[in-house]
Amino acid sequence: MILKKVIFTAVLWCISFAFSFGQEKKHTKIVFAELLGASDIYSLNFDYGLTDNRTLIAGLSFIPGTWQLNGLNDRSFLYVPIMYHFLVGKKWLKGEISGGSLQTITFHKENRNLFKFRPQLGIGLRIQPKKGIFLRAGISIKLPLALSVDSYEAFIYKEPRTLIWPGIGFGYCFN
Repeated sequence: MILKKVIFTAVLWCISFAFSFGQEKKHTKIVFAELLGASDIYSLNFDYGLTDNRTLIAGLSFIPGTWQLNGLNDRSFLYVPIMYHFLVGKKWLKGEISGGSLQTITFHKENRNLFKFRPQLGIGLRIQPKKGIFLRAGISIKLPLALSVDSYEAFIYKEPRTLIWPGIGFGYCFN
């Protein structure tokens, strides 16, 4: 419970930090959908430009329990990817290097719920005008270490593998 409060406070701090930047100059904001990428299947994201070459992205994705093919439909997943991007390039074509985490909340019908925090890195390429259509393609590298919190305890464990996850996004840029 305490860890959830700490993570929630950290997320609020990051968001308020992002909105305190650039009050005198408008930076690009982007709303986009991403297939695979920073989340596991899909995510709906908001990209806030802190400066011309730094952005903060927060996303959301929900997968209901009915999607599982093995018949074990007793759990649903909520994914919250949060990434910090450093952009390289001028004008509308930019490369990106990123770091952040994927928070996963698993809701079980009969077992205890589980919260997982998994760090990740990324590289990508984006087409980002000041206003208009936004496109991005990249690779997320989900690191093999995670912090897990269930209803009773918190523990750090090693994931079975590092995941190299491609992603493609499409959205709209505005000021």
